[in-house]
Amino acid sequence: MPETWVILTTLSLLFAYTSSYIWPGGDQIVQLEKSFFCKQSAERNYIARKNECGRQARIIKPGFTFSPFINLIYSTQTVDMVNVPDGHYAILVARDGKDLPADRVAAPEWIATEAPKMLDAEYFLTHGGYRGP
Repeated sequence: MPETWVILTTLSLLFAYTSSYIWPGGDQIVQLEKSFFCKQSAERNYIARKNECGRQARIIKPGFTFSPFINLIYSTQTVDMVNVPDGHYAILVARDGKDLPADRVAAPEWIATEAPKMLDAEYFLTHGGYRGP
């Protein structure tokens, strides 16, 4: 019987480890969609808010990430990062955030010190980012 205990413990640890890491490649990110241990949203947002089910603002950047049972709690999708070549620009259209004021066609310009932070979806949603037209 001691052998059974060792085998079960080893299998349990192996299961816990293999369900607890994500490793996207150098030009990839992983999008998370929470499926378990969450509450249904009362509003119909594109991005789930704190502890809500659905697509999460948090993304997993390239490299090894350990988070206990992440592959059980979330559905994951690995996608290629968008690359904007030098000399070109990209237009970002937010699907979620505050409603645009009625007299505006585009969101107000970001404060220069806030701009890098506003590219983080969690920060954008909690610090007054506007959804696109």
